Amino acid sequence: MDKSLSDTDINLMGKVNKTPPNYDLNRKRTRDKMDDSISNQLDELKREMRQMLNTFTKQHGREVQQINITLKEMKQSNVSIENSIAFLTGQNEELHKKINL
Repeated sequence: MDKSLSDTDINLMGKVNKTPPNYDLNRKRTRDKMDDSISNQLDELKREMRQMLNTFTKQHGREVQQINITLKEMKQSNVSIENSIAFLTGQNEELHKKINL
């Protein structure tokens, strides 16, 4: 007669095999440790992102200030050019009047 590789106990059939209580407790502790680890990683990521944003904001502020300075210089240059064109236009009109007399 052939024998099975595993022994079965007919009395135990139908009974639910309960997980040892230590297993559930260890599993919860492991999950809590993982949650703490993930939480720590997220906190570190937040700190790094804040630092990066602060650095970016400071750098961006300096760049905006430099752009504003350049813009003011360009505006002043445009005003000077407009004044020069107005002056030359006036001279041109005077010369036309002298020539046409």
